[in-house]
Amino acid sequence: MELNREVVTFRDGTELTVTEATWGSTLMLQELEEQARVDPLPDPKDNAFQAAIWPKLRACSSGTVPSFEEALMMPATELDKWYNAAKQVNPDWFLALDAIADLAATQAEIDEALVAKKEPTPTKSSQG
Repeated sequence: MELNREVVTFRDGTELTVTEATWGSTLMLQELEEQARVDPLPDPKDNAFQAAIWPKLRACSSGTVPSFEEALMMPATELDKWYNAAKQVNPDWFLALDAIADLAATQAEIDEALVAKKEPTPTKSSQG
């Protein structure tokens, strides 16, 4: 059986292959996620990347795979290539992240509506 794959080519010419989940890659994903829980990083942003994103990218990738530290330092456009390929090949791994993003967008809309509701509307007496 052929697995779905996508090759990611970074601007420096290095390549990695993102492959559809297997038992082995799923076990690696679980191990990396557990390691992130057991050994959290002091910086909240780095810790979020280590816990929620890095394991998914690493577990399904082979070839010239950037280290965690290298991935943190990658330009966003380069990291996005890798992330989007991993998400396309293994969409189920990203359902929780999609749900969080949707929730954040909904909360932003609610906050915006509340601010708009609190803004005073001009009245005849204040218009002069």
